[in-house]
Amino acid sequence: MKQATCHQDLPHKAKGLCGACAAVAWRAANKEKVTLQRRAWYAANKELKAGTNRVWRAAHPDYDCAWYAANKEKKILQSLAWYAANKGKVAVQQRAYNLANRERRAATRRAWCAANPERPLAYNRLRRARRLGANGSITPDQWASIKAAYAGRCAYCGKESAALTQDHVIPLSLGGSHTPVNIVPACRSCNSGKGARSPARLPAKRLLL
Repeated sequence: MKQATCHQDLPHKAKGLCGACAAVAWRAANKEKVTLQRRAWYAANKELKAGTNRVWRAAHPDYDCAWYAANKEKKILQSLAWYAANKGKVAVQQRAYNLANRERRAATRRAWCAANPERPLAYNRLRRARRLGANGSITPDQWASIKAAYAGRCAYCGKESAALTQDHVIPLSLGGSHTPVNIVPACRSCNSGKGARSPARLPAKRLLL
C-alpha cells in the first residue's frame, strides 16, 4: 500500500497526502465553493441546524463563555470589522425589521424606558448639548452621584425635590460644557428662573467628578 508523505503511518489518498490532509487542502483550494455550499445547506435546513445547536449547547453550557473569555479581543475586532464592511446592509435589514415589527419594537422600547428612565433623558440631554455645540458628556451614574452629593436638594434654593433637573452653571449657549463639573441639580423653578443666564451667585459647592 502506498504511504502518504504527510503522515507515514497513513495510506496515500491524493497528491501524496492522507485522507484528512487531502480534505484540508481541497477545502483551502475551494474555499468560496465550500462557503456557497454551506450557505445553501443552512438556508435549506435552518430548523435542523437550530435544533442541533440547541442540543449541543445544552450538553456544553460553559463552552461559549470559556471561548469568549479566551478570545474576547479577537471577537470584538472581528465584530467591528464585519460591521464596518456590512454597515449599509445592516441598516437596510434593521429598517425592514422595524417596519415589519413596529408594535413589538414600540412595546420593547416602552418597557426599556420604564425600566431605565434616566437613559432616554441622558440621551436627549446629550443631543441638546451637541446641538448647541457643547463638548463632554455625563453618564446616568454620574448624575446619580451628583444628586446624592447634594442630598437630593436644589443647589440654588436648597429645597428637597424628587424631580431635580440638570442645570448647567455656565449655560451651554454661553460656552459651558456638558460635563459633571458644570452641572448641578436644580428644582424646576430655579432652573426655569435662571434660564440661559449665568447664575447671580454660584452654588455653595460644586462636585468635581
